[in-house]
Amino acid sequence: VLFRSTNNTTKWISINPGNINTKSLYGLDFYNINVGIAVGEMGETKRTSDQGNTWTLLMSDFNQLKTVINVQMIDTLYGFLVGNKGKIMKTTDGGLTWKHSDNDVRPNFWSVWFTDANNGVAVGDSLTSAAGYTDAKVYVTNNGGNNWTERQSITNATLLGVHFPTSSTGYAVGFNGLNAIYTKTTNGGSSWTDRKSVV
Repeated sequence: VLFRSTNNTTKWISINPGNINTKSLYGLDFYNINVGIAVGEMGETKRTSDQGNTWTLLMSDFNQLKTVINVQMIDTLYGFLVGNKGKIMKTTDGGLTWKHSDNDVRPNFWSVWFTDANNGVAVGDSLTSAAGYTDAKVYVTNNGGNNWTERQSITNATLLGVHFPTSSTGYAVGFNGLNAIYTKTTNGGSSWTDRKSVV
């Protein structure tokens, strides 16, 4: 289901273009009023250029069974998407084509945030035991996604979201068991505080 608001979210209108409902969608980002990218199940990535009225399928990952969870368009050209099984992809042409950013990174990624075309953070988790425990992961790039470096690992936890209100200060949130947690950076992601519980 896709909704659109044209009055500062006071009222939402359901739009159901026939070519978007093939798979579940998990992430969405628009870089202007007309052009946006939607991502979701089985790696499906779709693009609209008419405010969501129609969508074009750009790619899917049926063979690898990779799901795309989150997408961020930095500007009219550059954007990144992330998903499970280490999926990180980059566009340099406004979402028309996508290429793998770094195939050596293997955690499940649930969220990504770039402060500019070069500096970004991806968060998620990796399976650490047969019992299903995970360690939360924070990965950072400073060269436009060509290389990613692990900067934080939290035992038995998952990080689901990341946001930078400024270029240097950022937050990542998730959970550890039944407890909500967050971690913070004040230097653009180079280092992060120890896990904090949200009360």
